[in-house]
Amino acid sequence: MAELVPISFPVPTEAAIASYSYTDVAEGTGIITFYGASHQEESTEAYFLTQNEVYSNSVNTTIAIAETSFTKVIDHDYDLVFNLPKRIKGKARCNITIAGGDSNSANTSGEVYAIIKIRHYDGSTETEVASGQSETLAFESSANTSKTMCVEIDVSTARHYKKGETLRITVEIWAKKTAANSTWVGYGHDPKDRNVDVVVDYGSLPEDDYTKQLLFYIPFILDL
Repeated sequence: MAELVPISFPVPTEAAIASYSYTDVAEGTGIITFYGASHQEESTEAYFLTQNEVYSNSVNTTIAIAETSFTKVIDHDYDLVFNLPKRIKGKARCNITIAGGDSNSANTSGEVYAIIKIRHYDGSTETEVASGQSETLAFESSANTSKTMCVEIDVSTARHYKKGETLRITVEIWAKKTAANSTWVGYGHDPKDRNVDVVVDYGSLPEDDYTKQLLFYIPFILDL
């Protein structure tokens, strides 16, 4: 009688080390959903990517604008250091809620949009991989306006991240005023989706009935 020899089947590397939010077998990608959040030590606030619904140090960021042409007024880098090699390729997407206005003041209309950039950072050099721009949100005087948007970022060429390198997603907010007085713009970045506890209307941007979650859907190449 022939002796039975046990046969072991290798587990694909990606399946062994990654937990995907969902997969697209046709595209050969596993999608991981990341939240954008902030942490702060003493007076320094920084931004990071996480798969967990942590409480962000800040729920939102708002800033006054006085520029009459589109100007970059907010620039935040959300970072994640890989402990294992990774490759990304495909259609990445971002859900972001942006807002503008000052309901306490007249002559405060304006426009605002977001640019989302996926970057590769090796510790010394930052390289842009792909970017996408949201639609432009217009807001009127004596009112606040918010909108949750979906931005697509096409990573058409595979990008390899070595162990110890950083996936960096940059959120840029561009805005201008279209009336005489300065106005305010902002966006949300709290995984727990809390409302903003403020005493002035412009600080509550985005408005309470809009999500403050900042979500990134990143496509990783599956080894099928």
